[in-house]
Amino acid sequence: MQQKPYSRKLPQLIDELIHEKGEHWLLNATTQQVKDALPEVAENDKYRDERLQDLGYTVLRLENQDVFKLTEWVEDEIKKCFK
Repeated sequence: MQQKPYSRKLPQLIDELIHEKGEHWLLNATTQQVKDALPEVAENDKYRDERLQDLGYTVLRLENQDVFKLTEWVEDEIKKCFK
């Protein structure tokens, strides 16, 4: 797999998203909503996940809000990765 350079445009893209949708939207948006609004973010995440998996790592993506609100579920999801 060819290494892809890190996107230096991400801070600019996020600034544009805040300008377009507002800070309140961004603070309350899910990861998927941000990815849908910024396809380049989703592409970078996909590339990073594939690269980590190629190196033998397991990738587990969780929403921040779930980590704090659904602690037991998060623990169960992590445990599944080690079975």
